[in-house]
Formats: sequence, C-alpha cells, structure tokens
Amino acid sequence: MATIQHPRLGKVFGVVKDSVTSFRGIKYASLKNRLAEPDLLGEYAGQINATKCGPLVISPKDGCDREFGLIQHSLPKPEFTFSDVDGLNLNISTPDDWQKLLGEGNGLPVFVFIHGGGFAIGSNAWPQYDTNRFVKLSVDSGRPVIAVSINYRLGVPGFLTSQELRDAGYKANNGLRDQQTALKWIKKNIAPFGGDPENITVAGESAGSASIWFHLHSKEPLFKRAIMMSGSGLFPKPLPPPVTEFAYSTVIKALGLDGLSAEERINAMVAIPADELMARVPRVPLMAAVDGDIIPSEPTFAKISKLSSAADELPGTKWCEDLAIGACQFDGSIMSIFMPGPKETLNSRFANAVLTTLTGDNEATAKSLLQDYAIPTASKKHSTLTDDCLYPILKFCTDLLFLAPLDAIAANWPGRSSVYLFNQPNPWVGPNKGKPSHVLDIAFLFQNYTEHMTVQQREVGVAFAKDLIGFCHGNGLGNVTGLYRSGNETKKVRVYGDSSKGITVNDGIDMFSEESGVKDTIVKYESAVGLDKIMQAWGKFLSGK
Repeated sequence: MATIQHPRLGKVFGVVKDSVTSFRGIKYASLKNRLAEPDLLGEYAGQINATKCGPLVISPKDGCDREFGLIQHSLPKPEFTFSDVDGLNLNISTPDDWQKLLGEGNGLPVFVFIHGGGFAIGSNAWPQYDTNRFVKLSVDSGRPVIAVSINYRLGVPGFLTSQELRDAGYKANNGLRDQQTALKWIKKNIAPFGGDPENITVAGESAGSASIWFHLHSKEPLFKRAIMMSGSGLFPKPLPPPVTEFAYSTVIKALGLDGLSAEERINAMVAIPADELMARVPRVPLMAAVDGDIIPSEPTFAKISKLSSAADELPGTKWCEDLAIGACQFDGSIMSIFMPGPKETLNSRFANAVLTTLTGDNEATAKSLLQDYAIPTASKKHSTLTDDCLYPILKFCTDLLFLAPLDAIAANWPGRSSVYLFNQPNPWVGPNKGKPSHVLDIAFLFQNYTEHMTVQQREVGVAFAKDLIGFCHGNGLGNVTGLYRSGNETKKVRVYGDSSKGITVNDGIDMFSEESGVKDTIVKYESAVGLDKIMQAWGKFLSGK
C-alpha cells in the first residue's frame, strides 16, 4: 500500500503494482440528486481509501460485456457496484517513484481519458480502461506521464433535458458538466500526485472524443492538448431541441408520470429507484444536446471549414495548443447496431433516403454516390456484417461520420494538428475479425490485451501508446506534427498496422492513398453537393422517414 499526504484531500491510500501506484475511486464532485449540477468537492474527511475503484454511475449493468462484444474479446472483471449520486469519481495512475522522474519540471505531464459508449455506457472501472500498463510503458520509454480516467453521468441522469426541466433549474448536458468539473478538480489537485496542472492532455474515444470537441466551446482553458479518437462534434452529433423534447415526453410516459404536474413529474423522476428507472426507460436518444451554453449550436462541416478564420466560434482553438485526431479504418462497424428496420430492405431504404434528399440538380450526384459505394437501389435478403448488403453502408458510415470530419477538422485547425489512422485488423473471432473496427484502438492503447496478441500485434499497440505518450510531452505525433494541411499541400498521416503485412508504423503517408488504405470517395462530394447535405440524407435514413 502507498500513501500520500495531500494538502486538500488529506491522507490518500493507494496500491502499488509493477512500479505504478494506483489511486482509485476518488470522488471529484457531489450531487444533490441524480439530475442536479455537479458540485466540485473541496472538503474531504481527512483521509481517502483509494485502493479500489468506486461505483459506476447509473447505466446498463451489462455495459462492459457489450463493449467486450465490440472488441470481440473479454477480460476478467470484478463485480461492479452502481450509485445514483456517488459515481462521479476518478482513478489516478502515477509512477511509484515520480519524484525521481521530475527533472527540472514542475510535475509530470497528465493524460486524462474520457471513455466512449454513446453517452449510455462506460466506466473508468472497466478493465479495458485500466491505465497502469500505459503509465508503466511511459516510464520504461523514458517519458513518464500520470494518467487519470474519469466517470461521468450517462443516459437519463447525464443527458435527459427539456424546457420543463430547464424551467425547474435543471440544466442540460449533465454528463459534459461532470467532465468539466473533473478537469477542474484535476487541475486543482493533481500536483501532489506528481502531475503538472498546466500540462494536461485530454484524450477521448467515440463519445469521449465528441465530448472534447464540445469542451472546445469553453472560454475557460480546460487542457493544453487534445487527442480525439474516432469521434467529433459531427459524430455522435448533439441533439436539437425537438429531439430532446421527444425523448423527454417518451420517458415521462414510460414512467407513468404524464398525468402529473411538472413539479410532481420532476420530483418523481428524481426519487424513482435507479433499477426501476433503468428497467422502464425505453430506447430513446439520450445524448449531448444543443443547449445554447456548453454546446451553443449544431456543428456542421460548413462551420468547421471556417475554423481558421472564425476562431471565436470555438474558443478552444486559441487555448488548446496541439490537436491529434484519428480514426480506425473501419469505425463504421459501430453503426451495425443502429441500423433501422429489416435487413432485406436496407439497401432500398438507404438509396431512397439519398435520392429523395439529393433531388433535382443533385440527382446525378446521388446516383454517383450510391454507385461509388456499391449500394443498389433494390435489396436482397442478407443477415451478416460482411455481406454485400450491410458492409457498403458501414463503409459509407466510416467515410462520412469519421474520416471526413477528421479531414475537415485537421485541415482547418488554426494551430498544430496531427492525424493518425489505426489500420490494425481485429485479431479475434467475431463479425469484425480482420477489420480495424471501432474501439479496437483502445484495446491496443492501454496494453490490457497484450496476453491475447501476437508479438507483432503487441508492437503496434506499443508504438501507438508511445506516440500518444510523446504527444503528452509536446513532441507531436511521431514526425508528422504540423504537416496536415488544407489547400494544395499534401495531407500527411501516421498509420499504425497492419502487422500481418509487416507494418508497425508508417509515417508521413498521404491521407488518401493506397498506403493509407483510405480513399477520398466521400470528400470529393464536398464541392459537388456539400457534406452537410449528405449528412441530411444519412439522418433521414436513420429516422426511417
């Protein structure tokens, strides 16, 4: 057991393993109730037992297994506990002898991770997010960091909003407010753990990456560098007010509260037992929402294209010094679980959404788009991910929702931007075996799956992790920092894998090339019709209209 005497927290007990000290389950905020704003904790009882992970926030109890399903390999996991108001905690991993590693600095760089999960599932207690091996690797590679992983509210407590709730004083985007509170706690309290409060890098995957984009709207600096992994403000896109009102009314009806007054409804929603809440709330969109505050307006490709000339729209472009952004080559795999309707009509419904959105003068563009992705207007019966029914649509999703935003953000970022592509195939049995699928980069990054990999696969994960560690130290991402440009200049990226082809890292690769494995299929339509218009077609397809 390890102990530190913290000037604000008191005596904090942690656990030492493999030269890394873990402090787990430290509360960073308190909640008056499940829908209230987070209150940054400033007073503690004199000592904290931080030897085990804290409770998860209210969320599906099978959430961890769901993500194991996406990764296609599970890890041993403990019995999780859940809490309505005590789930806002964080884990800290620090080198055991960090004092000897400081050199002339004020502290070690701090790596903060925000998990994904569609704003519905996720936790810092999940074994795939354990940061101990990541920190151990940072020490062994001569560039030590401190790693922090955070919990934040999800689902109803995190993202349910409506005019009725706001009139009662309950703000939107509780989950994002939790994240910002955690970042403020870290800046205030990380120094006694060995971290530099002025050298914080925030990384997030999927919904965690989108969260980072939303935090760039903050006028107050929240971090020094950002690593956006497989997500942006364009995916998962924040919900507009009509959708949040629909979700709220649906939840109210499902809970049997529609006959009550507004005050009675809200009081009941706060008081209903968590298990009952989870059991009765149907599948409705509960995600980050445009609220005129944390998310002032809907993000679009058009707005991103003006980043360099309209930085006031996104203040974080001024205070975030470095941006690294990347994607898995088949990130669209995540959308297989969201496909609406029966598979036998998938092609025709998708084609109809494209053709009815891109009408008139754009009809030829619509037909060209469908042809480029080999999506027929008539459908056949299919049932698997790899067949010619679903795969082309998922490839379209990869390009539109992940690669096109990556390209637009990196090309228009006014500061330094670096881009990576994770091309390492999924090595485990499942529908995505052999494909660089969504969330796979996390399995490689944190080194928690190394026992289940070949030597060559491990090398890809180590190279990826070392580069992100170097980024925390201000070294850029490999050798391509500042080389991703718009205009006539070539866009260079850093590519991880495919190890089966003898590739660990490929540096300085053209973004759209045979070597990168990425084609410019979707981005060429920007000038023809605009990617925002194509996003409308995608939204129409998802809604079933």
